[in-house]
Amino acid sequence: MYQNETSYRLQLLVDFIRLRPSLFQIITFLSSNICPFGEITGVSTATLRTDGWIITEFQYGFHELTEFEPVRIEMQAPGAEALRNLQMVIANRRTLHIDFKDTSCDVPSLDNETGIYFPTSPTRLFRFALNGVPEKHEEMRNYYECVRSILILWENLLTVEIEEKKLSPALLGASARLTNRQEKILELLRHGKTNSEIAEEIGFSESLVKQETILIYKKLGISGRKELLIEERAKV
Repeated sequence: MYQNETSYRLQLLVDFIRLRPSLFQIITFLSSNICPFGEITGVSTATLRTDGWIITEFQYGFHELTEFEPVRIEMQAPGAEALRNLQMVIANRRTLHIDFKDTSCDVPSLDNETGIYFPTSPTRLFRFALNGVPEKHEEMRNYYECVRSILILWENLLTVEIEEKKLSPALLGASARLTNRQEKILELLRHGKTNSEIAEEIGFSESLVKQETILIYKKLGISGRKELLIEERAKV
């Protein structure tokens, strides 16, 4: 039933990682695009330190008061289990304190019932909080394994990023060129338009404009809107 939708989302992710996004850009992209049912997802990433503690680095899409407590690799927690076994764990976030004695789900309002945890390396963990019961997402396990494989590829691409930065921009190929829609959005960005104003003008959703601006900044090799406007003022 969801085959076309999952294939579409996997292709979006593949296209996105070709642009060498930062870790935070990956997190924000996944929040809007990973759920095969089209819902916003809470996404976070954590690393395993040499002292055995798993520490959250970035999170996006959660309630602003949500906090992730550090856990040790040997503890009975879903993320720790995923890293120990290097396998995906699908858990019920409403019963985490029962199913995993060393963890709890301390969030102000728990709307995301399913937690998916998987490593992309022996020291990198991704967590996803999704709407719906775990059984619903268990049926999509192959899809989430594909997402994991793509993120592993992204993790590997980071190891060659420094060398690629030495290449001439002309050698980066067609992936660095802006699409016609991105050119239009860029023009409006240069005129100081907000994402909502751009969305209204071009007839697309604000969410799509947000994702396109991330791609535009990556293709231009700049950090964001502030740097773009600084460059525009420098041309005057």
